[in-house]
Amino acid sequence: MSAIAVITGMQSEAQCLDKLTRHLPVEIRPYIHCAGPGPDRAALACAAVDMQDVLGLVSFGVAGGLDAALVSGTLLLPAAVITSDNAMVETDTQWRQEISAALLEKPPATLQMGVDHPVTNPKDKERLFREYGTHAVDMESHVIAHYAKKRGLPCIVLRAVADTANDTIPEAALAGLGETGNVVPFQVIRRLAPNPSQLPALLQLARDSKAAMKSLKAIPIPAIDALCRIAENGGNR
Repeated sequence: MSAIAVITGMQSEAQCLDKLTRHLPVEIRPYIHCAGPGPDRAALACAAVDMQDVLGLVSFGVAGGLDAALVSGTLLLPAAVITSDNAMVETDTQWRQEISAALLEKPPATLQMGVDHPVTNPKDKERLFREYGTHAVDMESHVIAHYAKKRGLPCIVLRAVADTANDTIPEAALAGLGETGNVVPFQVIRRLAPNPSQLPALLQLARDSKAAMKSLKAIPIPAIDALCRIAENGGNR
């Protein structure tokens, strides 16, 4: 039986979704692929999905806030993904509405920005929000959405805000994320040692990320069933 495919940028995101879907029968659990961070890794993950018979595609994980009104931990189900060249791919309306209806709090109406490089400072975040009207950002969703459109698959983005529009992402934090989406603490320490002034921003990012992961881990079972497109009779839609 076909299932959905979910692509994440970090191993912690993939592990989170794996735990959230363990109540499902094995044959309809989602195909979860941790791509690692960035568009190139997401493209490789999409190539792997090409080998799978899937019902739809999901970009799952954390995001950076561009709208100052969004606090860390806010769940997002954006209506579309937009890139810097103003290319836009809409997410699947019915699928998005089914998940939203099953959540304890309705997500705000948002648009997602897809970028090829990290957006690390409030000035750039404010510019993207002002120029494109996008509310949050990540480096994988645009690749995933364009792939889904090309293949004719429905697609949604389910993410939680980590760093807010007012937060800076320090260089040490970027260095601490490996190509496969794993955390490499030694690299963080190595970058932090010669520039300890990054520590406050690093600690703030840790708090933001914890809030985002807490929200993802708390997604209720009915919303997970809607995510996995499970009908009331226990089968896939």
